[in-house]
Amino acid sequence: MHSQMDRGKMTYLRHAGTAFIMLLTFIVYVGNVSLFSHRHTIDGEVVVHSHLHSGSDEQPDHTHSSQQFKTIEALAMYVALTATTPLCVVAPIQKATTLSAQCLYRVVEKSLRHFSLRAPPAFM
Repeated sequence: MHSQMDRGKMTYLRHAGTAFIMLLTFIVYVGNVSLFSHRHTIDGEVVVHSHLHSGSDEQPDHTHSSQQFKTIEALAMYVALTATTPLCVVAPIQKATTLSAQCLYRVVEKSLRHFSLRAPPAFM
């Protein structure tokens, strides 16, 4: 009995720790995007991204190689896909499930309306 309580407490602590790490990651990400975004002009193209840096948003005091820009672009695309894919997958499944449940409810409701334990009349 005591072992089950310990398992329950450990499960709770594991879930609470995971939730805390996810919240902390989100806060750091939003803070980074909000506070440290800046732009570079490379060959007439403006590239906007964010990371810790010194200098102003208009004139950052650093540069990036073309490989670094490709990596930044790939990470930005990954974040965008990660954020939108669940919406594209979950929303249609949820809608289909809701429609199926509503249809099933109507069928069951109609069949219960006419359900009776009385036998049909007998004609002699």
